[in-house]
Amino acid sequence: MAIPRVDLVTWFNRLSAFPMGREALDRVLWRVVPFNVALKPAVTRVSLDEVQVSLRMRRTMANHLGSMHAAALFTVGEYVQGLAIMANTGAMGAELILVTQHIDYTAKARGDVLAEARITEETRQQVRAGLERGENTEVVLESVVKDAKTGAEVARLRGTWRARRPR
Repeated sequence: MAIPRVDLVTWFNRLSAFPMGREALDRVLWRVVPFNVALKPAVTRVSLDEVQVSLRMRRTMANHLGSMHAAALFTVGEYVQGLAIMANTGAMGAELILVTQHIDYTAKARGDVLAEARITEETRQQVRAGLERGENTEVVLESVVKDAKTGAEVARLRGTWRARRPR
């Protein structure tokens, strides 16, 4: 599927004003990244500086210990990083490619989680400048996955992303 040129911040803000608007945005994003349909992560906040995604604990996501499976935590942490870059480059039609990802699992996730990624002004300008020059640009982003009730950290991720113009 071709990567759409989308101003994620504007669309999130516009759709949030309507009943089921955020759910509609989630469904569009799941079409762009079909792998996420099974987990159904929900975008809860989008700005140029930060993106937040929630993930509900369901029986199908449990591991043998009854907590959220490590793969689900990895996926939501990676997803929120990609959305943070997309919020800043989507209108430019950037293709995003995950190059490396490291995760530290810091506690068991016993229920719903929130994943957050922040992007600095320096990183934002680096990516945009590279895309304007037509260059592949690599940036490092971090995300944190927290217990939705307590706010306790359950995982921390550090990923290297490559942004490029569509081919």
